[in-house]
Amino acid sequence: MNGGSLELHGEVPGRLKSKLASHAMPGATSFTLADSVDWKAGDRIAISLTDFHGVGETEVLTLAQDSSGTSIQTTTGLSTFRWGRLQYPIDTPVSGSAVSLTQGAFTPASLDTPTVLDERALVVNLSRRIVIEGAEDDDWASDGFGVHVMVMGLQSRAQVSGVEFRRCGQRRAMGRYPFHWHMLSYSPADAAGMGGGVYLGDAVSGGHYLRNCSIAQSENRAVTVHGTCGVEVEETYAVDIKGHAFFFEDGSEQRNRVTDCVAMKVRSSGSNRLKHHDLEASGFWLTNPDNAISRNIGSDCDGRGLWNSFATRCFGLSRNAPINPNSLLIGLFEENVGHSNRMTGIVTEFPVQDEAGRVDVGVYRADEIVFALRRCQVWKNRGGGYQNRVWTPVYDGWTFADNNTIDAFGQSVAGSILRNALFVGSSLNNATPFSDPLRRAVASYNFSIDFVDLTFVNYPYVGPPAMNSHYTSYYSGGVFDGSDLYIGSPGMGHFRNSGWRLINSHPGRFSPSPYFDGQPISTPIGNRHWGLSGAVWDPHGYWGAAGNYLVPDEPFYTYGLSSSTALYPTGRSTPDLFYGLGGTWTGVASTFFAGSGPEGVRLERLDSNNNVIDEHTIGDFSTTIAQRFRHFGVLKGGRYRIVLLSGPSPSNYFNFTIENAWRPNDYLLVAAPWDGSVPVAGRLDSGFVTGTAAQGAAAGVTRVLSAVGSSISSVLADPTGQTMWQDSANNLVWIKHMGGLQLNEPTYDGRNEFSLGRRHQVRLYRQ
Repeated sequence: MNGGSLELHGEVPGRLKSKLASHAMPGATSFTLADSVDWKAGDRIAISLTDFHGVGETEVLTLAQDSSGTSIQTTTGLSTFRWGRLQYPIDTPVSGSAVSLTQGAFTPASLDTPTVLDERALVVNLSRRIVIEGAEDDDWASDGFGVHVMVMGLQSRAQVSGVEFRRCGQRRAMGRYPFHWHMLSYSPADAAGMGGGVYLGDAVSGGHYLRNCSIAQSENRAVTVHGTCGVEVEETYAVDIKGHAFFFEDGSEQRNRVTDCVAMKVRSSGSNRLKHHDLEASGFWLTNPDNAISRNIGSDCDGRGLWNSFATRCFGLSRNAPINPNSLLIGLFEENVGHSNRMTGIVTEFPVQDEAGRVDVGVYRADEIVFALRRCQVWKNRGGGYQNRVWTPVYDGWTFADNNTIDAFGQSVAGSILRNALFVGSSLNNATPFSDPLRRAVASYNFSIDFVDLTFVNYPYVGPPAMNSHYTSYYSGGVFDGSDLYIGSPGMGHFRNSGWRLINSHPGRFSPSPYFDGQPISTPIGNRHWGLSGAVWDPHGYWGAAGNYLVPDEPFYTYGLSSSTALYPTGRSTPDLFYGLGGTWTGVASTFFAGSGPEGVRLERLDSNNNVIDEHTIGDFSTTIAQRFRHFGVLKGGRYRIVLLSGPSPSNYFNFTIENAWRPNDYLLVAAPWDGSVPVAGRLDSGFVTGTAAQGAAAGVTRVLSAVGSSISSVLADPTGQTMWQDSANNLVWIKHMGGLQLNEPTYDGRNEFSLGRRHQVRLYRQ
């Protein structure tokens, strides 16, 4: 209690953990370690899983004799195989793999790229000279009633090292955890949830720590930091834990340090859970980013290895603390490892939403400050390597290997970077097949994160394609999963995906628009006929020649190409320039760029006689799940007709946007719908123009369009692009879009999507 002191210091061996130095077969009782140890007969050791979650589990064995070197003997045999060798990527594949057990020539994408893959089994010693244990009685066996240690009061002191906790925590009992700092730094809310939240101070430096300890057989977490700031948890191992193991409870916990800790065999507490999120019990549950989290390992967890769940407010007894964890900057997050978990290895997403512990999607914003998570490792996780929904992160020097589904995926915003990483699609530790054989290294939500200086090893093309979780597009195995690129066309973001090194790897399937991918339009949750980025720029030449565009192998795209080459396994690569057409709006006067209106649209590809070569239809809001993300890839010099699927022809306003057609020699011919009985005028604006047409023209960012033409030929013959022809008989207006206007993009940086596309807008209105 407040003012009390707990000091426990047990002598510990010189080394508390090591890794296997050679493989361990089922039944093995002799093991070779990578380091010398001075462990004693009777010590209990835990050996981590090195396969997928569920293929065996963490095992606890007892040493049969003293060990004073790298060899140890156990009294019983190992149940399942453990991997025990380092692996090395190599430039030239041997027997189909560019990974070897011996070092060879390897040229990564950058000097900061990891060059070794370490999936060896971790071996930790759980035995300590001081033991705090619950009784092995009926209360423990039947009710999970174990020992707990609780530290309260800012004036208290808890200095604990070299202590073993066994049969600990109390099943479904709030606050009854093996080791628990309780509300040292904040006054608690009362029973009605009122009051409290007053900051009392951080723990005195060095006054509170848990070091070189072990926690095994817990019915309720391992280490809980609750409403407390400034404590240290170091080199502490948690094995066989129910619920999240290392647990930051309310979100008010800041400036704590958790280093070199291990969580293994972390299980869901099922109906005995305290919080809803305990159904996905993870090694580390972190609710506030302002802490130092480094060199920790979470493995064999029913949830994730490490889960960053940064909420927008505090909960529990800290609910009235004036803290928004989501706005705080990550203090330190580096060299953490998540492997062999049922879900992802590490995640920064799904913040807690309420007192019951329900979670939902949410973006970690950190006040929009760039921050870094460095040199982490994720491997052999069933649900993928790393998942994020984060604002402007920098992921530097990570290692991804052998994860089922996708190694790195999620949503970020422009300015986010994943760089200097090593990706291994399949290593030599491959006894268990992937449950999803279509392995992908990276997936980007509309190019929202830059993939820079990355090395990809052993990512072959694997098919046939499967539908993604959004029921929007189909993906196949390979480096880049492009099935979630749909906000604009053409897709320009590969410009920022520079410096890739592909070794024994395919760049990934080019995903055609759902309308063209040959799969059924109908899905369990709606229709799929909406516009993926039909044309994608390949500036670095990962798929074809550098600077080419990737397009579906459909007449809508291929008609009139000067040349193209087939992509394996789908699409074509062409040097011809593609633009984007979208942003169709009827009856709206303003310069609105946020997607298209609710009307269904069909874009027809025409020949020189206005015959329809092919078409691309995108339904209205009631028949498409992508809402306003409706756009089309269009070819330089092509001829197109916009058809609205419902309603009368526009008679007051009709707008559409053109992207990537800003150069003086860029042009295409477009027929837009318009009531033939209503005279029409128009303007073409570069970027977002709010002034009059005359003001824009004077600034060089607007072109005034006049319906003075008498035919399509007259429109094509005007080198200025100002002439329109109102084809009253067919309720159309023919426009020759031409580039050449001044750049008008306030956020132009030459990198983001708006900068690369230099969006223009055609605005038609009643004369």
